[in-house]
Amino acid sequence: MVSNDPNTRAATLHVKSDSLLKEAAVRSVEADRGVLSHATRRAYTESQRDLARLV
Repeated sequence: MVSNDPNTRAATLHVKSDSLLKEAAVRSVEADRGVLSHATRRAYTESQRDLARLV
């Protein structure tokens, strides 16, 4: 049931927008971590390759 009270509707929209902003922030951090871990894995692989060339 949707309330017709403007204050209630405004509060509901505020909560929903806060929730969406938090979800977007979490996804952004997760994406950053994914990129960082990929870069870290690549750097590790390259260093292992360089080490193998020296031996």
